[in-house]
Amino acid sequence: MENTHSEGRSNGYKKTGEEFVVYDSTFSRNYTDLFPSASITFNKKPTNQWSLSYSRRIDRPAYQDLNPFEFKLDEYTYQKGNTELRPQYTNTVSLTNTFKYKLTSTLSYSHVKDVFTQLVDDTDRNVGNILIDKDWKIYLIDFTRAFRRPHELRAPQLLQRCDKNLLQHLRDLKVEDVKARISKWVPPREIESMMARRDALVALYDKLIAERGEARVLF
Repeated sequence: MENTHSEGRSNGYKKTGEEFVVYDSTFSRNYTDLFPSASITFNKKPTNQWSLSYSRRIDRPAYQDLNPFEFKLDEYTYQKGNTELRPQYTNTVSLTNTFKYKLTSTLSYSHVKDVFTQLVDDTDRNVGNILIDKDWKIYLIDFTRAFRRPHELRAPQLLQRCDKNLLQHLRDLKVEDVKARISKWVPPREIESMMARRDALVALYDKLIAERGEARVLF
């Protein structure tokens, strides 16, 4: 058994159109949960054992996932938490067979409730960025501007720092892999332009690293 109590208080102003309005993101939670685990072993034949087990566990959002304030990652990207996030619960059932003390086989099933994850948003959402198919399924296509045709970087002077892993992934990206994944929807010219901007982006950061040092450019 476990009891969790958390509180947060925040008052401020947010901009809505041309005005600033008062907002309150205060929250309070107090809940008690049980996290049982049980296991049964059938040992009628020592050389062919069966075990059935069950467990329940909890995963809570990290502090930054709950923080409602915008955290700047770079010139174009911000991260923002949600105070309404709830913990996710995982119930797992497993059936295990051990044959002649050598071969172990396991079949398991897990059900996760109240899953939380990161979602990507776009501040430029409008009717032109939404696609509705014949079955009335809605697709957000906000990021199609990544496939524009110019080869030049837009406002490269704003690109001063970069995530180390992201830069490495950009270096490793191969045009053959991109074509295999998106050529069904994106024409060759747009793919060529995107890869040209990738090359320009990598070259820009290589130049900044040579001038300032890796520690001042990558994080």
